[in-house]
Amino acid sequence: MTVKPFSIVLAAIVALGVLGCGPKQNTARSIEDVAAEQSTAMPEGGGPATTQPGTEAPGGPPVSAPGAGVPGAAPNGTNTAAPPAGANEPTPPPKVDGTGSADLKFAFHAKDTYTYKSSASVTSEGKGQGGKAQKSTYGTSQSLILKVLSVKDGVAEIQSTTKDLKVTGDANDPQAQMVKGIMAGSGELVSKAVYNARGIPQGSNPDLEDSVRSMVNGVGSALGVLGINYPATSVKPGDTWTATFDMGKLMSGRMPPGISATVSNGQIPTKYTLVSLDPAKGVAVIKVSMKGQPTMTVKLPAQKNSEGKEVQVPPMVVKLSVSSSGTATIDLKTGMPIEITTESTSETSGTKVMDGKQVSKSTTKRA
Repeated sequence: MTVKPFSIVLAAIVALGVLGCGPKQNTARSIEDVAAEQSTAMPEGGGPATTQPGTEAPGGPPVSAPGAGVPGAAPNGTNTAAPPAGANEPTPPPKVDGTGSADLKFAFHAKDTYTYKSSASVTSEGKGQGGKAQKSTYGTSQSLILKVLSVKDGVAEIQSTTKDLKVTGDANDPQAQMVKGIMAGSGELVSKAVYNARGIPQGSNPDLEDSVRSMVNGVGSALGVLGINYPATSVKPGDTWTATFDMGKLMSGRMPPGISATVSNGQIPTKYTLVSLDPAKGVAVIKVSMKGQPTMTVKLPAQKNSEGKEVQVPPMVVKLSVSSSGTATIDLKTGMPIEITTESTSETSGTKVMDGKQVSKSTTKRA
């Protein structure tokens, strides 16, 4: 059996546990298409509904942190086309009123550029191939550059460039070396996605040429900009809003030829809570939490046995348990994150080569 199928599974685990959560849209749409349908595609205000303190948010109680801490936007190619006519109209900044409430949003301006540095430390314990107990410790770091290409009717097209990716770990650590091979194999990854002023993804392109790495680097894009989105109405400290991470969409279209993956129980709720507002310092703090137990079934192509005959490989059923929690410090002038911290725990069973528990801590800071 080839290593590639296990690399796919490990990539999903890394995406969920190390860098956070969040799928990508699989439909490419232009900024004009998105702007034309804003009045009907979103609830009033363009973002999720809010929940007042003391009430339960739709989708269930809070769980643990997601794509906060996930650098990356939806993958595929560099946008070299000129902005559409009527574009480059800046969106207004967030507003804080005298009652202590804030109308949170992204103030997109064409040609604005934001640079981030992210790092993560990961420790995993479990059973490897043959049931042998193993422990792995490694670290990752990378740079992310977000550039606003154009803005029209509050909808922005953003290009993301991920580079300087490094994985550190013991040369004799098989899992650390596998992660290094998955994530560090193809240099810069340039991608683009479209978001409205609330950070709600409006469309993106799948990157089928680099399926594993695009999965890891772009997992936050369908939850929002760097995994952050804002509600449709003003909020005050204690208010919450929700989004849903669909792991099935994360895997869709990203399998190598001959390999397919289906996900059950993959709808994972993500909860955002406004923790504090400080207009004097121009910052807000948001807690992001997520928890889920998806099951992934990976169907593999036939393999040749020792006699050279093709034999069917049984499907691999992988059970995941993911829990994460983090905070994001937000710049009230732009709506962009200043710093995101995330702590995640994931447990895996069914792979036969990487079953066990993984704990990670990650930080993303604006440079």
